[in-house]
Amino acid sequence: WDSPEARRRIYGPRLLDHNPENAFALLEREWDRAAGNPAEAGAAFELNNKMVNDLLLQEDRLSMAFGLEVRVPFLDEDLVALASSIPASARIPGGRLKGLLKEAVAAWLPEQIRNRPKSGFQLPIHQVFDTHLRPLADRYLSPDRLKRDGLFNHDFVIKVLRARPDQRLRWHYFLLYLMIGTNIWLDIFEHHEPVPNW
Repeated sequence: WDSPEARRRIYGPRLLDHNPENAFALLEREWDRAAGNPAEAGAAFELNNKMVNDLLLQEDRLSMAFGLEVRVPFLDEDLVALASSIPASARIPGGRLKGLLKEAVAAWLPEQIRNRPKSGFQLPIHQVFDTHLRPLADRYLSPDRLKRDGLFNHDFVIKVLRARPDQRLRWHYFLLYLMIGTNIWLDIFEHHEPVPNW
C-alpha cells in the first residue's frame, strides 16, 4: 500500500503534494539491526511499534469507549521479560512458529487446538460495508467531496465501490473506512462543522 505506484492510485493531489513518510523508511529507521537475527529484530519491532501504535492503541480506546475492562495476558510485564530473555531459536524451535508456547500449554490444550491452522477474524466485509458504511461513503466519499478536499483519488474510491463483492478486497474496504474517518475528522477540525449525529 505504500509504494509510489500505490500512492498515486489511492491519494489525491493534496496528500501527494504533502509527500507523507514512506512506511519503508519507517521500517529502515526503526528496525533493530543489532538484534542479531531477523526473528529477534521482528519481535522487537512488533512490540515497540505495531503493538503500541496499532493493536493496543485500538483495543485500549475501544474497550474504554464501551466501559469494558480488557486484559492482555500475554503482555504481563513479567511474562514479556521472561519471553524476551529466551533466544528466538528456543522460542521458535525447528522453525515452528509459536513452538515454545505450544509446548508450554501442551498439558492443558489438546493437540487439535494447538496445531490447528491459523485463522484470522474475517468478516464478510462487503456485506458489512453495504449494511453499515454505505450511507457514510455516499456522504463522505462523494465525487464533489473528494474533489474539494483533494486527499483521496476519486477513481480508486469509485472502482472499489463498484467492484463485485470479493473477500480479497477486504483491505480496499478498510482503506475506504479510513477515508471516511479522515473526512469526518476534516469536517470537524478543518471545516468546523458539527459532529455528525448518527
